[in-house]
Order: sequence, then structure tokens, then C-alpha cells
Amino acid sequence: MVLNREQAEVYRQIKWKYPAEDSEVLVVHTLCIPPNKSGRGYGRKMVEYAKKFAKEQGCKVMRIDTYVHNKPAKGLYIKCGFRLAGSAKCLHEGLIEEELAFLEYDLGDRDETGLL
Repeated sequence: MVLNREQAEVYRQIKWKYPAEDSEVLVVHTLCIPPNKSGRGYGRKMVEYAKKFAKEQGCKVMRIDTYVHNKPAKGLYIKCGFRLAGSAKCLHEGLIEEELAFLEYDLGDRDETGLL
């Protein structure tokens, strides 16, 4: 898993529910569990670690993307409190067209308008 504030250009196409400056967003990249270790809670533990880390870094929102048909990953993120924000087509590594699902998690206490 890689945690940073780098949002790919395609993130600009998504209508995020939780607005935040780039510096207030923690992005989770490449969260991978070996198939022979799946189902043991490692993914959930990694997401929970990322949430804690994001709060410590002063972030307001976490964002992540995954292949649109990756049901196990989307299911994990939703179980961990993320919401689907949208999908978009992009070129992976500038070469392979794929469609991604984008998810977000609100780290702050917001009112009904979405403002902190």
C-alpha cells in the first residue's frame, strides 16, 4: 500500500461529495493482499491504518480507485465506510484503457451541507 496526496488527473473528472484541497486528501494506492492471504482481515487492517495515518496528517478526506469490476476491493472499501463517488475511463500507464471506480471516505465531522 502506498499513501500520499498524489491524485491522478482522472480524479478531476469525479464529482466528489466531500470537497477538499489537494493537500487535505490522502490517496491510497496499490493496496494489495496476496491471494493466499485473502479473507484474513489484512485488507481491513490496512485501511484502518490508512485512516489513522490520514487523520494524523491533518487530512479531511481519503480517496481510492480500483478497477470498476473488482468486486472484492470495492466491497472491502464500502465495508470500511467508503462511498462510491463515480467511475471514469482512463489510460493505465498511458497505454491500457480501463474503467476505474472511485471511492471516498470523510475523515471529518461535517454538517448536512458537507462543510466542516
